[in-house]
Amino acid sequence: MKKTIIFKSNEDIIFERTDTKNRSRIAVRYGEHFIHDYRFNNTKGIEFESSYISWENLNCCGGWTHDKEYLKTAVQENKKICAGISFKTADEIQEYIKGIDKEKYDYVDTSWDNGPYRFHLIDLVKKGSLRDYYDLKEIIDFYKILGLNWDSVDVDRFNELYDADLFDLINGSKGYKYSEINKTIGEHLITGLLLGYPLESTAGPIV
Repeated sequence: MKKTIIFKSNEDIIFERTDTKNRSRIAVRYGEHFIHDYRFNNTKGIEFESSYISWENLNCCGGWTHDKEYLKTAVQENKKICAGISFKTADEIQEYIKGIDKEKYDYVDTSWDNGPYRFHLIDLVKKGSLRDYYDLKEIIDFYKILGLNWDSVDVDRFNELYDADLFDLINGSKGYKYSEINKTIGEHLITGLLLGYPLESTAGPIV
């Protein structure tokens, strides 16, 4: 059994990978406190490589404390394809919007009330579609290594969203929202690619 720390955040969130002969587990902890885990086939050193995929991106999934400043520049620095960025005030969000290069990025900004609090959010995406940033064959091949049966994926829906304009993935016109809990398997996998989560993490709940 081999254990490796694959990511540690500046908020002391730790991602620890444990490999056995055939299976692997990545546990997310805050100190000694267990938060979550992902289980999949041991990939035996094979990795899915992309500048848009990282455990640091998964660290910003909203399931625990993370550095919110990271998301403000991750898309522009080619670390993510899409980021959901929250702001405390309307002035902050408007100042951020002023700095967005409209030739390179699209965005949707929303605000809503929750009791006495008002929330402000921007979904920022690169131009193009997921197909412009990933190789589909590499995605399918790696998911199969992880143990995902591609026949279980609603392929038509997956392909529709994979080929869609990224702006349409955040503006609701495709009947898809990455923040929705109830998604098809294909939509679940699209969310991981959109937000830059390791394929191990999106395969974990399925395999």
